Amino acid sequence: MFINDVVAGYFSNQEATASTLDSTGWLRTGDLCYIDEDGFIFVVDRLKELIKYKGYQVPPVELEALLLTHPEIDNCVVFP
Repeated sequence: MFINDVVAGYFSNQEATASTLDSTGWLRTGDLCYIDEDGFIFVVDRLKELIKYKGYQVPPVELEALLLTHPEIDNCVVFP
């Protein structure tokens, strides 16, 4: 996936860009995380509960549940 795919809807839309990118260029994903003392990142919650993909609204929990049915996946988290 290219950055243009992620931010195409923000082109020439200053309000949307300002609410999605911070002043240093970081993309606000809506995921709530923390970094432990070893530098590992843990996703613990989400600000928004739906992922928008090609016009569909997908609840992350449904995608996670589907991934967990695969025999070689022990645990997962879905990032919008």
